[in-house]
Amino acid sequence: MFFLFRERRTKPKIRILVTGCRGKSSLVRLCTAGLLSCGLRAFGRITGVVPREIGPDGERQILRASGAHVAEIRWWLHSLPPEADAVVLENSAVSPDLQEAAVRWLRPTLSVFTNIREDHRESWGEGTRNAADVLLRGIAPGVPVVMTSATLETELVAEAMRRLACPVTCVPSAPDFREENIALALSACACVGLRGPQVERSMRSLAPDIADFRVFPLDGGELAFAFSANDVESTGRLFESLSWAPEKTTLLYNGRGDRPGRDAAFERFFSDRRWRAIVRIGSAHEQDDAALVRSISGRGRVFGCGNAAGAPLRLLSLLDGEERHE
Repeated sequence: MFFLFRERRTKPKIRILVTGCRGKSSLVRLCTAGLLSCGLRAFGRITGVVPREIGPDGERQILRASGAHVAEIRWWLHSLPPEADAVVLENSAVSPDLQEAAVRWLRPTLSVFTNIREDHRESWGEGTRNAADVLLRGIAPGVPVVMTSATLETELVAEAMRRLACPVTCVPSAPDFREENIALALSACACVGLRGPQVERSMRSLAPDIADFRVFPLDGGELAFAFSANDVESTGRLFESLSWAPEKTTLLYNGRGDRPGRDAAFERFFSDRRWRAIVRIGSAHEQDDAALVRSISGRGRVFGCGNAAGAPLRLLSLLDGEERHE
């Protein structure tokens, strides 16, 4: 899976760039699985909670010697083997000025626009309109785009697609995140000429990603692991899908010192519902993780949200181990 750094003389024929706010990592995994199911030598790159690359031999973690940087995209593209048929890349840029970098380096033949959510206030400003304005910088002019009907209904997006002369393929919006992501991935594969029952089978057979939303049983209760949703709208949709009463649910919020805008945005989520209790942890959380599990186990239903980095990621190894031994 790993190759020495070198300049590529040719690019894979199929080059898919996944941009947007939520669900980019899931879309990369689904699209790459679909491409691989058709016999292509396909490679994908996830930034996500844990940076990884995907290829014919499976998934491998990308190890960093220092902090994350958008220039990793360029390094990774250069590392692809010459025989690669297809590549699926997540646009990992946060800075507005760097949204176009992945477009320049990949020169996509297809873009997938996942959705628009308010996030990264410190870089994008407040509101979904500012988020859309930034994210649309990562759309290549004249290149086909796959998105949901709800995304295209956003006036700023519709106007941008006309201005950029991008042919748009829409899929129906769905309340279930996974079904919506599968629909987008299937449409993306169809746009590059890949259809057949094996494509959908490959996507549905994928194991859950590292920090996917799921509910873990706890001694005397349950923990809904929604830390990777990040934005208020997606988090709210996940909570509503549980049909849990807020007044009987403890909210466990994991903050990040480098995301003050996200902390501010979640204040609305805290106040919109009458929670049983609100427990806050963060990047400075030093409590023993096993002790944290014990402390939330007696609270009945617990809904975890905010950010996956830090204690939630460490909790996963404990919770996964307990789940396997039940």
